Amino acid sequence: MTDTTNAAIDLDRKKSNIVKVFASTGIERKDTIYKAGAFRNFDTTNRFNLYRQLSLTSPHVFIPLQKLALTLVKGIRFEGKSSVVKNFEKWSERINFEEKTQTLARLLCRDGTYVGLYNNVKNPDKMGFEPLLMSQTTIVPRGVTKGSADVTFILTPPINRFYVNEMGNLNDLEAGSYRPEQVMYGSFCANDYTFRDILGRETYGIYGTSLITPIEDLIYKYLDLVEGYTKYIKKYGIGRYFIDYRILGDMLAAGEISMVEAQEIMQELSDEHQYIEENQDIIGAGFDIKQLDSGGSNINVTGFKESLETDIQVGLLQAPLTMGRAEGTTYAAGYVSEADRLVVLEGLQKKIMSILNDEGGVVKQRALALGKNPDDIRVVFEELSKPAVQPGDLLDAYTMSVINKPELRVSLGFPKEMIEKDERDNGDNTIELLKRGRKSRKPTDTGMKYPSEE
Repeated sequence: MTDTTNAAIDLDRKKSNIVKVFASTGIERKDTIYKAGAFRNFDTTNRFNLYRQLSLTSPHVFIPLQKLALTLVKGIRFEGKSSVVKNFEKWSERINFEEKTQTLARLLCRDGTYVGLYNNVKNPDKMGFEPLLMSQTTIVPRGVTKGSADVTFILTPPINRFYVNEMGNLNDLEAGSYRPEQVMYGSFCANDYTFRDILGRETYGIYGTSLITPIEDLIYKYLDLVEGYTKYIKKYGIGRYFIDYRILGDMLAAGEISMVEAQEIMQELSDEHQYIEENQDIIGAGFDIKQLDSGGSNINVTGFKESLETDIQVGLLQAPLTMGRAEGTTYAAGYVSEADRLVVLEGLQKKIMSILNDEGGVVKQRALALGKNPDDIRVVFEELSKPAVQPGDLLDAYTMSVINKPELRVSLGFPKEMIEKDERDNGDNTIELLKRGRKSRKPTDTGMKYPSEE
């Protein structure tokens, strides 16, 4: 046997005494949005399906969207000619107009584009609108044939048709096809970026920008972080121990025991440890015990998670203060930050009012159906950035005839009109009521006297 052969055998023998542990092999990594955290099968072809999926993955996405929609349409009301306003207020209650407007605001923020189909257009009392499912809706300008998915140019306005399931039933041009006057349409920042529709056509100025787009990657990171940390807890637990029997290592190194004997001893000790109950001390010799905590690594998992949550909320126009996280925020700083945020929201709020009021909006369409002047009615929302007015200042404004009684009641948080009428509706009748009270009351044996008898 040669020296080379002996060296090889000796090397193999030494390798056999080494325990090899591999976490993984190879360093290649491919990031894909098919999977994020515990969620699977994200839609990579239809952006509107993806927006809907991402909005439901975490309360840090879902709740800010809901709060944003409710904030934008806060204080919704009609203004204009009194007779027309009363007609629209009754109609609003009948079709639940406020909730439909909240849905409009929510979908516009989530999808960047809103298309609502009018119904009962020939009956103004029942006229309404319902949103089309954007994941099945396409918007096509003039010069594009229905079902043409292989166009080589960028689609731009003016819009000619709105299709639902455009690729289906190509023989019937009217099936799922709507003219611009049949729908209420709006988009957010449509001229800022290009957008590829669900058939793969490049468009510009037609589809808007979703608020989820800039935070998409943050949502993936957040989901991966939460799942990764959860897996760490499942693997290592909280309150578990790593028991290092160093004495066995010393005995193995000295050749006092074999590897097989060491494994048998480890199994016996493992069986014994199964009977250790909570709050019991572990007493022994020749081994070290290390408690496995939830740290995971040297990074601050909690801080990173909160950072991602804050970034997601800011992307949805919510400040940490509005999401209930007030620690470290002074009143002055919070007030300035909130006032600045509300100014930004008012730009989006005006966009929603434009969708409702402008040509093609439900307010103008219904006014025309009633035979009224469209300029006599419009829907408005509460100004978000206006400063809060104290009740005393409101009463002074009412006394000086700056505002009327309905405006005063609304500003104080009451209905525009009193539910039950009484004498006080006609003015300040305190003195008259006091006189009436004197006539109705009678002295009793307790010695009560009228003011005039004192």
